Amino acid sequence: MWRRGFSLVELLVVLAILAFVALIGTIQVLGFIQKNELQSEAQQIKAFLQDVPQLVAKHQAPLWVIFRPAGGTGPGGVLRVARDQAGTQVLRERQIKSSIAFGLTSAVEWLNWAPGAVSGTYTLACDTFNRAVRPGPAGLEQIQSPALGVLVHEKMRTGNLRPRYRWVLSISPVWDVGLVRGPAT
Repeated sequence: MWRRGFSLVELLVVLAILAFVALIGTIQVLGFIQKNELQSEAQQIKAFLQDVPQLVAKHQAPLWVIFRPAGGTGPGGVLRVARDQAGTQVLRERQIKSSIAFGLTSAVEWLNWAPGAVSGTYTLACDTFNRAVRPGPAGLEQIQSPALGVLVHEKMRTGNLRPRYRWVLSISPVWDVGLVRGPAT
């Protein structure tokens, strides 16, 4: 009895289809991983900032939150809680992953964060009344609207990851940290 097998052309067509499906699946999985990385980092930064009022109560003094982008421009960087505006007496520190751009989009420019004592840094303080304050002409002044920062994945920022979205981190005038997901603009 004669059994006919598959021709070489048929096998190549099936392999090409399988390779295409695997490529599409890989792209989707990488996008999912990168989006989860962004969400996880945003939630960890929120938790880090939510602890500031407890540290203020423990030390009975205003504390400074200082963000220094990696290389002066990011992405990535260091978020610190310090006793002084220059950030020399650091109490806590959190490294931001190099794949996460924090506050470096043109849509939101570090609203209500003050330029730091050290060039290229942004600062905000929490006083002993749990108010979000920043330096002003008469000393520390409470901010009147939320201080904002934006978190995006570097791949979204460069356009290599779609759909694009961002996490907006806000610190209200009475220190309360919020995190909202929204579309990238």
